[in-house]
Amino acid sequence: MSELLIKSRIDFAFKEIMMDEQARIGFLSAMLRLNPADIRGSAGAECGPDKVSRG
Repeated sequence: MSELLIKSRIDFAFKEIMMDEQARIGFLSAMLRLNPADIRGSAGAECGPDKVSRG
């Protein structure tokens, strides 16, 4: 695959925005068409797949 899926500067900006919990909840509520009050929480970038507890 020679083409990038997403440009690195856009990827960086998206990651920075997603560090903010209110931004994550707003994004999730918009994408999933849910009321933001119905979203109990969200895991930030610091809780990526390699850092999730599996116990």
